[in-house]
Amino acid sequence: MGIAHPPYRYLEHTADQGLEAWGKNFQELFTNAAYGMLDIILNRSKAFKKRAINISLNADNIELLLVKWLSEVNYITHNFIPVEIEIKSISNKLLNADLWGEAYNVQRHQILTEIKNVTYHQLLVEKLPDNHYHAKVIFDL
Repeated sequence: MGIAHPPYRYLEHTADQGLEAWGKNFQELFTNAAYGMLDIILNRSKAFKKRAINISLNADNIELLLVKWLSEVNYITHNFIPVEIEIKSISNKLLNADLWGEAYNVQRHQILTEIKNVTYHQLLVEKLPDNHYHAKVIFDL
């Protein structure tokens, strides 16, 4: 049995917010990173799985794909509350996913923190010795 990794954890970072995420593959890694970021931005507990928004992205490498993915999820939260993430396909350069949730409603949904930008500072995506994947990203708040 391998090392047990948490889905994600937060890192202290001056005036910003850091996030580390783990997964047994890119699909799980990107899903956990997105859930970690969403939990910084908003409280999803009162949102419902009503409809899906599709995201299709490409990038030159896996690190850039992670930044584009998290940036797109962050952008969507301005008017949509994702409660479930389904990454349908992912490779080193391509991602296709559905975000299930509902339209933002100021009476029911609570925004906790605004993320201005997903940064490239200390950006990391790596395969660990136990064949799991690890990512590190810093958000500009």
